[in-house]
Amino acid sequence: MLGGIFSIASKTVTWVSEFSEYRGGGNRPPPLRMPWFTVRTASGGLEEEAGYIRTWEPILVPGLLQTEGYARAILDANPAITRLGDPDSFVKIRANRKAVLTKESPVRLSIIIWEPVLHCVVGGEDVHRDQLRHLVEMGQLPNVTIQVVPLSVGATAGTCGAFVLFAFADTPAPGAVFLETLTSSQYLEEARELDGYWMVFDWLRSSALDPEQSLNTIAALAAAKLKK
Repeated sequence: MLGGIFSIASKTVTWVSEFSEYRGGGNRPPPLRMPWFTVRTASGGLEEEAGYIRTWEPILVPGLLQTEGYARAILDANPAITRLGDPDSFVKIRANRKAVLTKESPVRLSIIIWEPVLHCVVGGEDVHRDQLRHLVEMGQLPNVTIQVVPLSVGATAGTCGAFVLFAFADTPAPGAVFLETLTSSQYLEEARELDGYWMVFDWLRSSALDPEQSLNTIAALAAAKLKK
């Protein structure tokens, strides 16, 4: 049904069906070899199932915390994405994913971002300021934690690139890692892979500013934007 609504290719619907079957069994899921739009649809499915989501992002504000203006600017800047379809549809789907943060039993979201993310002016000064203020607002939710790794830390374990850890049970221990590239993504679930990414996330968390300091830093940058 969703495939018909969003005009998703039949091979993508097949992948989603196979993935759903995997979640109920012990087999490795099919590899993600889909365009950005359908990859994000699949990732949204993981977000719906997860009890905990932990994200490391060294380049952009993570999708679940992006404002509409920020998300649109990201889409417009990438020709590999815009050629796949209507950007308005992409923005709408991304916005709908945010419901996991405010539903009756919301997902527990922990995000660590590198300081340069806060200084990158995406979509112009107004969009940038609104995005910073939105981060502060979302960081005050009881189920959302935002931390910033300052540039003063120097080299970080996060040079491996962005990743998302998903935990599907009551325990916060990760059960999956989601990695995204330009045109496809990869889903990891072997114990040694999970242990490595979990260790990196834990290291990043210990080197980051604490949540209160992080929100204060973001709020100060947003305030400085108002003075310009």
